[in-house]
Amino acid sequence: SRGFDMERTHLRDLERLSKLLALLSLAFCWCYRVGEWRAEQKPIRRLKHKRPAYSVFRYGLDYLNELLLKSSERAMNQ
Repeated sequence: SRGFDMERTHLRDLERLSKLLALLSLAFCWCYRVGEWRAEQKPIRRLKHKRPAYSVFRYGLDYLNELLLKSSERAMNQ
C-alpha cells in the first residue's frame, strides 16, 4: 500500500516514534492546507465521472514538491 510503512522505521523508542508521528501529522496538515488554498486559486479538475482528479492532500503535496524543486534548480543554476 502507499501508507506510512511504519515497520521500515525500525523505531523501538516510543518517544522517537511519537516525535515521528507528530512530524508526519504536521506535514499532512501543511499539505492539506496548501491543497485547500491552491484549490481556491486553481480548482482541482474533475474527471468524466465528476470526481476530483486528486485529493486535496495530493494537490497540496504536488504543489509544494513543485515549488521546492524549482527553488532547488534555481539555487543550483546560480
